[in-house]
Amino acid sequence: MIETADCLIFSSEWAKDGAINHYRSDSSKIHVVEFGANIPHPSDCQTEISMNVCNLVFIGRNWEKKGGDKVLGAYKKLKSEGFPCTCTLIGSVPPDFSENEDSDLTLIPFLDKSKPDDLERLCNILKTAHFLVLPTEFDAFGIVFCEASAYGVPSIASNVGGVSQPVREGKNGFLLPPDATAEDYAEKIKAVFSDKENYFKLRQSSRHEYETRLNWDVWGEKVNKIFEETVKKHKQKKAQKKKQEAESDFYLPVYVINLKDRIDRRKHIKAQFRGKKEFKLTWIDAVEHPIGAVGLWKSMVKAVETAIENDDDIMIICEDDHTFTPQYSKEYLLSSIVGADEQGAELLSGGIGGFGTAVPVASNRHWVDWFWCTQFIVVFKPLFQKILDYDFKDTDTADGVLSAIAKDKMTMYPFVSIQTDFGYSDVTRANDEISGMVDNLFRKADYRLNLIHRVTHKFRKEK
Repeated sequence: MIETADCLIFSSEWAKDGAINHYRSDSSKIHVVEFGANIPHPSDCQTEISMNVCNLVFIGRNWEKKGGDKVLGAYKKLKSEGFPCTCTLIGSVPPDFSENEDSDLTLIPFLDKSKPDDLERLCNILKTAHFLVLPTEFDAFGIVFCEASAYGVPSIASNVGGVSQPVREGKNGFLLPPDATAEDYAEKIKAVFSDKENYFKLRQSSRHEYETRLNWDVWGEKVNKIFEETVKKHKQKKAQKKKQEAESDFYLPVYVINLKDRIDRRKHIKAQFRGKKEFKLTWIDAVEHPIGAVGLWKSMVKAVETAIENDDDIMIICEDDHTFTPQYSKEYLLSSIVGADEQGAELLSGGIGGFGTAVPVASNRHWVDWFWCTQFIVVFKPLFQKILDYDFKDTDTADGVLSAIAKDKMTMYPFVSIQTDFGYSDVTRANDEISGMVDNLFRKADYRLNLIHRVTHKFRKEK
């Protein structure tokens, strides 16, 4: 569990060190957050109380393990020296204890904090106490120290286990060596209590430790922040892993339409995709037809049928005159595809030669009402069947039909694809008759989109 956990929270540095040393846990995922006091927040805590008599308190269910003998011994030592003090023992009974032994010695065998009367009694005891004395043989933390600090009561305890976490030397108490004697505790109590001015400062700092560290509100705030950061890191780690897996396994299916005798164009396309491992090319033998537009549409239908057979969710239809622009990058294309899909687009173009109206829908993507040129288009699955079902007419054009049947069309901008003019066209006769017409169409489309792009970004920045 420790090894597989994304986050470990311990109440003390001692526990943290144990996880590192004994379980070889990664220290970067371990956090230390102190527990809080299991009593209501005291609103009537007084740091300056009567100093006529020093009131000692011991709280522990196991008399021997919690060092009860040392507390009782320290109390008797102080009394024998004429030091005015009382001692209240809570939670356990000393061996051979006599209730009539000493009127300044009070024994309370058990208090149940879930009972209002017992809780009130405990709080009243802490309210007038001067020291919590707990020479424990071992504690992983010690919530009782938090409860003492809540009332500004300094603790004097043994430096074992995780006790040094709630009890900070000189701030809300003092730590003695594990082998310290009852006499050592008596001397420490007397020395601290006798310096009234510094003792009151100690009570103030004890209360401060409670307010800033040793209460459950602070614990909740710290733990919530740790959880939020852990969840954020986990999501980032998961996303990174998913991205790496996607990059290693994922590819974009590209269906290249090419007439077998167009060897020059086939070489051109191979050069365009060389080294781009994000693509998997499938060659589609173009359908020849007297009307070029019909042949292109039938070739697209053939490509869609192949994509369906391959169980593709998206496909890229690529004509053999496609050319990547310098703006192309795998990240740019993938983010555009994801964004267009999330916005419900059925077609995304890598670059267009004409359009009617364009509306920016993302920083580098525009919705268009219609478009020209299909040399590099991403077709999403909802459009597959529409393409297969359409009854293509001799007077239709592929880009015109796609503009009509696709629910939403988008184009990337800057373009990642343009058409290369090979000096002849299998589809559009005007491209053969007018030299440079293709280049001119893309230049005009680029100019118009660039204007929209610049104006949009200008006023978004000024907003």
